[in-house]
Amino acid sequence: MKKYLKIILSLSFIVLLQSCATLDKKPQSVHGDKPLIDTTKIIVEGRADMDKKVLDGPKPYDTSIPRVDKRKTITTENVKNYVNISDEYTNLKQMVDINFQGLDFKYVMSLMADIADINILVGDEVSGTVNAKINNVGWDVAFQTLLDMKTLVADVDVVMEL
Repeated sequence: MKKYLKIILSLSFIVLLQSCATLDKKPQSVHGDKPLIDTTKIIVEGRADMDKKVLDGPKPYDTSIPRVDKRKTITTENVKNYVNISDEYTNLKQMVDINFQGLDFKYVMSLMADIADINILVGDEVSGTVNAKINNVGWDVAFQTLLDMKTLVADVDVVMEL
């Protein structure tokens, strides 16, 4: 019985060693023998595509010839200056120097009202800060400039001081 056991163990050992032995044959790649990307083909196709793009692209023009077609204004909207104040209201035409750095817009409007000695109403929806330095400009121009900074408009009634 021991003899049979030795023979079986020896045969299994030989089979085990035989299965671990390397073969001279290379294992076949999943991707095949050729490389996945043919770089020469990519280079040739890329150059052909670039040449086509250059042909289809913008064409240079002779800059020595003056162009007849000038740029046209697309919009026909006339911007209306809502602050039309006659010269008889001198407090609204006085020259001012202002320097606002990081002030609340509503507070700036109250300062402008104090300078001109008029009433200015500002809605609750108006917000933001103002950074402006204006020197030697009429009050009405400074006021309109501040409104333009926030894309706001004003309705001025000088008779009623509003």
